[in-house]
Amino acid sequence: MSKRILKFSTILFIVIILISCSNNYRTVKSKLIEKPKQQKKIQPIQNNLSEGLTLLSEYKYDKALIYFKQRAVNHSDNWETNYYIGLCLTGLENYTEAEKHLFQSLKNAGQ
Repeated sequence: MSKRILKFSTILFIVIILISCSNNYRTVKSKLIEKPKQQKKIQPIQNNLSEGLTLLSEYKYDKALIYFKQRAVNHSDNWETNYYIGLCLTGLENYTEAEKHLFQSLKNAGQ
């Protein structure tokens, strides 16, 4: 009698595990296949600086540059914006453009 109960409970346990794994598999599969991965939208201008700094600290210069250039549209005379654009361009080895932005940053910092 106890062997039957042990056998039944073992089978029941395995079935429960298989059902839960099956449901998790369907959930994961539906998230991966049915919903296309959406690209991260660019944050509003006030968040461009913080998002750009995060990317810059991760050495993702090309992505950080996008945020800083968007910020430069409304803050072109801001020394920080030009400084961080210059750092990104230096990281991308575009030294001529980087120099322009870094000099502009120095010029604007003195005002």
